[in-house]
Amino acid sequence: MDQDRCVSEDRCVSEDRCVWEDRCVSEDRCALLRQVWAMLLDPDKSVQDDTSLQKLVSWLERISADSDTLLSPLSGTLLFLQELTNLQASNEVLAFGLRVAGCLASTQPGFCALRGFPATLPGLCALRGPPDLLRGLFIAVAAGDRFAVANIRNSWLQGLHSITRHTHGLTWLLTSGGYISSPGCLPQVLCPRC
Repeated sequence: MDQDRCVSEDRCVSEDRCVWEDRCVSEDRCALLRQVWAMLLDPDKSVQDDTSLQKLVSWLERISADSDTLLSPLSGTLLFLQELTNLQASNEVLAFGLRVAGCLASTQPGFCALRGFPATLPGLCALRGPPDLLRGLFIAVAAGDRFAVANIRNSWLQGLHSITRHTHGLTWLLTSGGYISSPGCLPQVLCPRC
């Protein structure tokens, strides 16, 4: 009996320690992400090697699968994506942002956060539906001239493919209108490697 009590107390102590360590790791991640977003949005800085952005996307995919770090207001991720809706960022940064948006939208909480966060794109109200980050990034990019840029189009397709991992995302994709739900686009989004 005493042995069971000791095991239980040890587990509680270690669980408290894990919660505290997780919070510290999450706060460190958020601080790091805020710095990354600021650097990427700085017009005086440019991405020298886009492989670093690919590695960052892989890391973001890993952490978004098991934590809410990207959705934390402390991380500034939604504000970073909101800033991208003005479509003034470099091609590399815009393509990266589309992948980040897809990474977020691959989970239902992330999808809902993107749908609930306003976009700032001028003239976005002319698009069908309320101006949110999903519409501001994916629909506006498809309608713009930069859609012809290979890395932007590829990231756009990968981002939309990520959205199809849950029912809400798939429904949004099918009802979003315009080029996204056209017969020429859907096969590419649903099966990008086909």
